Amino acid sequence: MFLFVCLHYGAFAQMANDSTRACLFGATSQGKNSREELHLGARLGYNVGFKGENTAELGLAWIFFKRRMGNPAYVAPLGYWGLSTTVEGTMLEDKLLIAPRIGIEGHFLLISARLTAACYLKEGKQDYRFSPEIGVGLFGFVVTYASWNIPLQATTIEEVSPFRLAIAVNLFTF
Repeated sequence: MFLFVCLHYGAFAQMANDSTRACLFGATSQGKNSREELHLGARLGYNVGFKGENTAELGLAWIFFKRRMGNPAYVAPLGYWGLSTTVEGTMLEDKLLIAPRIGIEGHFLLISARLTAACYLKEGKQDYRFSPEIGVGLFGFVVTYASWNIPLQATTIEEVSPFRLAIAVNLFTF
């Protein structure tokens, strides 16, 4: 799937008559003064809910950013945005609580924000949630978030808190 995204992104940039490279971890499209890049990253996280549902989070993120040309050092950008897919889970009362999540996120210097949609699953019950999150961190590599889990249906899983704190460690291939 990711190889398809790299090849598709590379083909699109080539059609735009830019110089392009595609690799296993990302793709680059180079213009006159900036370079657009796509990178794959891994995410590890730990979430603390106010009802005691502490969960571990693991997932992937596709990160997009523009890098200014003329900088001899190959360093991470000051800001970027991306799409993420993660799964979080824990054991509650000897029952598995699992939540696949999909989201969009943005990071700039010390400020981070993301919007995610999740489907919490426990004993055949489903609880769909929308979560706006705001955080502080170090260029998006380590971020502490405060989030609000907004239920999207009348019936919810009781153990899922409407508020939570999270810490995420993002491992990107810059």
